[in-house]
Amino acid sequence: MQTNRVGFLLLLFLATALMPAACTLRSNTFVIALGDNIRTIDPIGSPSVDAASERVRTLMFNSLVRKNEKFDYVGELASNITRSDDGLAYTFTLRDGVKFHDGRLLTSADAKYTLDTVFSSNFAKSASFYEGSGANKKSYIKTVEATDDKTVVVTLIKPWVGLLSNLVPVAIIRKDSYASQKDHPLGTGPFKFVHYDSSQQVLDLEAFSDYWE
Repeated sequence: MQTNRVGFLLLLFLATALMPAACTLRSNTFVIALGDNIRTIDPIGSPSVDAASERVRTLMFNSLVRKNEKFDYVGELASNITRSDDGLAYTFTLRDGVKFHDGRLLTSADAKYTLDTVFSSNFAKSASFYEGSGANKKSYIKTVEATDDKTVVVTLIKPWVGLLSNLVPVAIIRKDSYASQKDHPLGTGPFKFVHYDSSQQVLDLEAFSDYWE
């Protein structure tokens, strides 16, 4: 891990040295220019998905699942993922000690709330969890259950290999917080929200000292 961090810092140094027009380092502040406008800071409910907004999301939020360097789908906020023999139930065990930016600990109630919100809405990120369209539109998801404080079970209507890959862009948010997330994002990621000026396209973030990783 230490080697990876040193390599990352070296990469940042080189990027700063080679691209002064795009990146600058002032005191303890790193400034970087994205290649496109940030269309939304809403972590789950955007009407469309764009690269700049998703890049910002990954700084402030974590998902249950991530793709590793080998392109395998592994746990991010989930320390363990198991699938039932019939392929219908996925059990996610949450990591210990994960905190939201307000200091509250992550529980399965937050994950269930997030998934229920996404699965029952018409967000851009919700469409992947359905097959068909119009009158023939059907959800792949049967139920989401929080069986204890650290365990979430997603049960499918039929076996579906797309569940893990489609959970990667779904940011886990605090229970009952979606209404405020659109203007003041609050996640478990390495950086916490400070201020966003949409007209100037300037987003201020601050390192989260209690980040779980």
